[in-house]
Amino acid sequence: MLVDIVGRQWAFNLTCLISASFGLGLGGCNTYTAFLVVTAFVGFGIGGNIPIDTTICLEFIPQNRRFLLALLSIFQPIGVVVCSAIAYGFIPTYSCSPNFSESDPLPSCRTAAAGAPCCTRASNMGWRYLMFTIGALTLGVFILRFVVFRFQESPKFLVYRGHDEKAIKSLQHIAKVNKRACGVTLADFEALTNEGASLHSATDLLGAGNVQLQTTFKEKLFIEFSRYKLLFKNWQMTRLTLLVWLTYICDYYGFTLAGD
Repeated sequence: MLVDIVGRQWAFNLTCLISASFGLGLGGCNTYTAFLVVTAFVGFGIGGNIPIDTTICLEFIPQNRRFLLALLSIFQPIGVVVCSAIAYGFIPTYSCSPNFSESDPLPSCRTAAAGAPCCTRASNMGWRYLMFTIGALTLGVFILRFVVFRFQESPKFLVYRGHDEKAIKSLQHIAKVNKRACGVTLADFEALTNEGASLHSATDLLGAGNVQLQTTFKEKLFIEFSRYKLLFKNWQMTRLTLLVWLTYICDYYGFTLAGD
């Protein structure tokens, strides 16, 4: 699949911002219902972030190194350890005693009878400090990705769109960042096609005829949808597509069961 990396980078930044904003908001919730609603929005941001991360990595990793994509999974257990360490630092220190993990925990002052011992908000700030800290860390990731780590557009996507010169500049930037020499030039692209075909490099990629730069919205929409036909181009691609879908379905239930 050919991916608009810049567009997906904006989507990645947006999902980080959603997660950070509602993550910070979790610390200010005063009711269980509000906490569940805000958590749902946090999950919306996180759920949108996961496939974007993997797509960006696949687009830039060489084909013979795509097995490295699995390394992204190690950040989840690392995050769990970091989150647990932060929780261990805040919750035991800034929680009511006795709390829910002990016998006869103090009730909330919102529901306790007047004059009865209860757990005040001021004495039970540990979990709120945890939410504020994690939300702030996520906001920091958003700032880093939005300001510092800015992706170049995918060279494959640019070639598909007929922007060969921009594709070369993107490759040169990637090579410069990795302190390597870029061995591809515009002349190499021109040598692959004749003068008339160089403007529509996607012809062979889709097998749908010439893809012109100047097309109507309807034609562009048809071209975009035709890309997805590649997922079912033959038996092998259909099999791989279904296996990937099944993996993500099982992955979803695995996360759900693990969370429970």
